[in-house]
Amino acid sequence: MRNLGTNIYLSISLLSLAFLLMVFSCKKEKENLPFKPGIRELVEMISTDKSRYSPGDEVIISIKLKQQFNGQLVVRYKHLTSNVKEEIINVDDRNIELKWTPPNIDYKGYMVELVFINQEQIICYASTAVDVSSDWTKFPRYGFLSHFSSGISQAEIENNLDFLKQYHINGLQFYDWHNKHHKPLKMLGNIPASSWMDIAKRVNSFSVVESYIQSAKKLNMASMSYNLLYGAWDDFASDGVSETWMSFNDKNHISVNKHELDDNWAMSDILVLNPANTDWQDYIFNNNNEIYQHLDFDGWHIDQLGDRGILYDYNGNTIVMKNTYSSFLEHLRSNTPNRKMVLNAVNQYGQLEILKSEVDFAYTEVWSPNNSYNNLAQIIMTNNSLSNLKLNTVLAAYINYDLADNTLEFNEAAVLMADAVIMAFGGN
Repeated sequence: MRNLGTNIYLSISLLSLAFLLMVFSCKKEKENLPFKPGIRELVEMISTDKSRYSPGDEVIISIKLKQQFNGQLVVRYKHLTSNVKEEIINVDDRNIELKWTPPNIDYKGYMVELVFINQEQIICYASTAVDVSSDWTKFPRYGFLSHFSSGISQAEIENNLDFLKQYHINGLQFYDWHNKHHKPLKMLGNIPASSWMDIAKRVNSFSVVESYIQSAKKLNMASMSYNLLYGAWDDFASDGVSETWMSFNDKNHISVNKHELDDNWAMSDILVLNPANTDWQDYIFNNNNEIYQHLDFDGWHIDQLGDRGILYDYNGNTIVMKNTYSSFLEHLRSNTPNRKMVLNAVNQYGQLEILKSEVDFAYTEVWSPNNSYNNLAQIIMTNNSLSNLKLNTVLAAYINYDLADNTLEFNEAAVLMADAVIMAFGGN
């Protein structure tokens, strides 16, 4: 859901990964060895070579130390409290590489526990994690990208993805990558344009979008194409969209329902179509398939604008927007059965109808009045119930929104508390 007050889009999934993030500590382990304090930050970075692994894949773990270490490294590969494998390695270096092939079992997570020992004393402890899952949507750890200008180099693309990999992000929403909502990929004849102006008056680059997708795949990160399910710009007619497909504020199809955007960043107001109109479905699905012919997105991250109130179709029939979602999603699934799809339930609007369809995980963008920790827990429990415990939930939430003096800074305690609540109830 587009918000006019900020261009910052914060996904909770980037913050709620404590059980998967690398953890550095120098506390005493339950070893029959004394603990030697002093080297508080021996480990600078632990990095797995991919965000997710398929059963049978080899895992490569790179460890970078802040200083030379001479001693033993105890490595334990654990599932819950059980040791799957343990080994002791003699180390005399600042850089260490480990290779491990997990058990050939799908949908299992492992902790890689590291204990550094020198002269029979524990020096430091660190850990990271490994996810073995053939389908990333089983345990979605969702992040996003939102800048696609031609000035972004391949090195910057790889650095950005490497950063996300440290958080084990396995799915990426490409926010506002597209051209027009009703014509998401700009074409010049039979080939894609090299660039286009997006809704925020930014010039996006085809090659940058393409490179992000290809580079992400090498890290086992899925790429999801962002777009509304019912948006059109005011030049819709020139692109073959009919006004008869629109949603209206009146029974006489005089006033098209629209989401108004201010002049600071909008190329056009967003006109709202009727998602249940099959002609519109065919039109946008054909345009979506055109994307897949040129960009190897893994699926469609579908957005909406929440409850639009009482609307009417061109013939004066009442539209209850949430009741149109199932028809749209069912048609989309049959049109692209091998692509992923998820629909944002803005503040839970239409979530029942969404989760009755074959979406791949639950997604809720949280707004007031659902702005308490209890609300976050309740949303996850509701989604679990609506999906019969089949789908996991990703929450897009905005920590201390409009409260921070600087919108790039956040209240760390609030973030950690939100993490704890969301994770405790099984969300991301």
